[in-house]
Amino acid sequence: MTDREVVGLDPPWWGEAAPPRATIEVNPAERLPKWVQRLVDAGVDPADDPERRLRKRMLMVVTTIASSLMTLVVVATVGPGDVRGIWVGLVYVVASVAGVLHHVRTRRMGPLLLSQLGMILLLPAVQQAVLGGFVAGAATVMYSLNAAVMALVLVGPSLARFWFVSFIAVVALMGLLDPWLVRTVRPLDVPLTLFFATTICTVGMLVFLPLRIFVESRRRLIDALDQANADLAVERARSEALLRTILPGGIAERLKAGERPIADEYREVAVLFADIVGFTPKSRTMQPSEVIAGLNVIFTEFDRLAAGLGLQKVKTIGDAYMVVAGAPAPVTDGADRVVRMGLAMTAAAHHLRFGPHPLQLRVGIDLGPVVAGVIGEARFAWDLYGDVVNTASRMESHGVPGRIQVTATVRDTLADRYSFTDRGFIDVKGKGRQRTFLVEQHAGSSPEAWMVPGA
Repeated sequence: MTDREVVGLDPPWWGEAAPPRATIEVNPAERLPKWVQRLVDAGVDPADDPERRLRKRMLMVVTTIASSLMTLVVVATVGPGDVRGIWVGLVYVVASVAGVLHHVRTRRMGPLLLSQLGMILLLPAVQQAVLGGFVAGAATVMYSLNAAVMALVLVGPSLARFWFVSFIAVVALMGLLDPWLVRTVRPLDVPLTLFFATTICTVGMLVFLPLRIFVESRRRLIDALDQANADLAVERARSEALLRTILPGGIAERLKAGERPIADEYREVAVLFADIVGFTPKSRTMQPSEVIAGLNVIFTEFDRLAAGLGLQKVKTIGDAYMVVAGAPAPVTDGADRVVRMGLAMTAAAHHLRFGPHPLQLRVGIDLGPVVAGVIGEARFAWDLYGDVVNTASRMESHGVPGRIQVTATVRDTLADRYSFTDRGFIDVKGKGRQRTFLVEQHAGSSPEAWMVPGA
């Protein structure tokens, strides 16, 4: 809400329809008596944003304090019987009550705020003129300073300057008129010391009490903002941690930086697919909670193995598990790493179970170029695309239970490191006849035996 919107220099008048900005609410009257809280909240509209509610409440607090103090002043000065000492105060109190009633009825703060600023600026000067100048009137024009203070609290420093300059102008005008007022106006028959003391104390309270409430509200607002920022930092950390569990770290950072689209080409990536042999018939004999719990144990172990080998998990599809080496971080030994992953997975299968059933895997691997990127807007997913991905999936689906099946490309790359059994040519869906190989395994080896040191 800008100063021009608040004061009404731009329509709608006094910013009644200004757009919401604040999101944290502080009630300046929350530590005042209950009846004051009810009065302060009477002009608040449920549709108001927190900032407008704060301004309305501060306006009602200031008006209530000023009207109460002015009522006491009227009572204190009614004794001498000269109505000149009380009529200005009565005008302020009656006009303030009318303004509050209008504010409560319409829920619009503009008219009440304008009338308060205008009366607080001008009525003290009128009172001083009626009483005969600075000395006879106990310098009641000092009350006018509260217009600038009130504007500073309620409409901001920009427009508060206008009200402060207006206060200076009013004081200057009263200074010019003072010699004439001293000669022409009969002073009140009231002890001037008492009159000055009343004016000084009342002005002090009108300045101190609203400012104290404002500063206390500001302190509570800062505390609330600090807590909100702390909560936001925690939630941001959780969101970032969740994002990193969904996307590779480097990809997540690029996504946070606003990069769109994210698309990369990799010349050599090793892709591994694995799935559970007989998953569908086995899962039919299990409760849903048992299926999920069993997959969670198995895939958690696979995640641990992938992390130990420096591989990137891509996704799980049902009971299938996909992992890659060489993307998004390029490596020179991707084929070796995924073969080690396959060996570690099949070794782990000897120690894992799928519910009441023994665990047996089919594993397929291929090596070659891929394209990788982030797709989607509501649910981000980093995925790989290319013939290598399809071929690795076919190596798994056309594989042998308990074995790792690879393409000729993988066999040629790792012929000097592993032993392979030539399976010959097989019919691969969508690929035709392809020559495939099975990786020879070492019986009894543990999953950790296949870890890559320093990966």
